[in-house]
Amino acid sequence: MGGGGRRGDSRSPPRRGGRSPPRGGGGGGGGGRYNSRSPPRRGGGRDGGRDSRSPPRRGGGGRSRSPPRRRSRSPPRRSHLGSPRRSPPRYGGKGGGGGKPAAAWRREPSPPKPPSGPTEEQRKNSIEHNGNLYATIAFTSPTELPPWGWEVPHQYDTRGRTDPQVTLGNPLPPGWKLATADDEIKLKVIKPFPWGTHLLVTDGGKTYHTSKSKKPGEIEMLWDIERATGGGYKLAYKNGSLAFWHARILIECPVPVATA
Repeated sequence: MGGGGRRGDSRSPPRRGGRSPPRGGGGGGGGGRYNSRSPPRRGGGRDGGRDSRSPPRRGGGGRSRSPPRRRSRSPPRRSHLGSPRRSPPRYGGKGGGGGKPAAAWRREPSPPKPPSGPTEEQRKNSIEHNGNLYATIAFTSPTELPPWGWEVPHQYDTRGRTDPQVTLGNPLPPGWKLATADDEIKLKVIKPFPWGTHLLVTDGGKTYHTSKSKKPGEIEMLWDIERATGGGYKLAYKNGSLAFWHARILIECPVPVATA
């Protein structure tokens, strides 16, 4: 032993834990080295120690990356229905080029309806009686003769069918209606004239002989009146011996009152 106390052992006592822990702020500064196997720290080192794979921070330090640009897309076009940006219509139709202004393409007013009541031509082919005009629906002349005689031939085919011209449909003119037959009509309108047919059919199907038929003014049978395609009326067809007869529909209309 020398003076001044004991001399300690030159070796320092062993440290616990083996290797010293790494110091913060590593990277380029002093201190211990990082363990290559340890995960990188975000707080220190070069460039803020941030991992290049980490998402960019908004407004923070370190290297900043601008956000990705959005593709500029024009707003979707609105439907032409009700769109305020719709271009004005073009004129000229399918051919294009030029054309008339919009006012010229407006719908034309519909033609005036024919006046209700008989025309001059209808009056010529009518018989006036007791304030009414009477005519066939085809407006044949009251003095026209039937297309064939009224006598049914003995050899007439019982499978025969009414002639097609008899069952043709005719429109009912404005102001006219199916005629109703009473005793006066039978005596003054139906019996004295041939009307271009053998039989006249009135409202309800009652059918009367004309002047050029078998029994003028008398009822023969019931003949069905049907609605025609497109409006108006027509006669139903008949079979057998009854199909031999020619018939027309009788209609009536009030005589127009003259205005001052």
